[in-house]
Amino acid sequence: MSFLLPIHSFFRWVVLALGLAGIVVSFYQMRFPRWERVGNAAATAFLAALDLQWLLGIALALATGRPTPPIILHGTVMTFAVALAHILKRMAGNMPPGRILIYRFLAPVVIILAGHLLLFAQR
Repeated sequence: MSFLLPIHSFFRWVVLALGLAGIVVSFYQMRFPRWERVGNAAATAFLAALDLQWLLGIALALATGRPTPPIILHGTVMTFAVALAHILKRMAGNMPPGRILIYRFLAPVVIILAGHLLLFAQR
C-alpha cells in the first residue's frame, strides 16, 4: 500500500487548489450572478476531490496498521472539514448565492489548512 501516500499527498494540493479556485469564483459570483453554474460546478469538483482525499486518508491510515496520535488528530480534523463542506452544500438554498459559496469553500479550506499544520507540527 505504499502507493497510497504519494496519491494522498498529491490530492492534498488538488483539494486546496480547487478550494482556492472556488473562493475566487465565489467573489465573481457575488458581482456577476450569471456565474452561478460555474460556482456550482466548482463546489461539486471541490467536494468530489475532498471526498476522494478523505477516503484515501482512511485507506492509508488502515494500511499503515496502528495510526499514531498525530495521524488520528489529522484524520479527525479532516473528517470535520468534509462533514462541514457537505453541511454547507446542503444549506446553499437558504443563503444569498455568492455568500454561501464563500462559506462553502472558505470554512473547509481553513480547517484543512489547520489540519495539515497540526500534522506537520507534530513531526
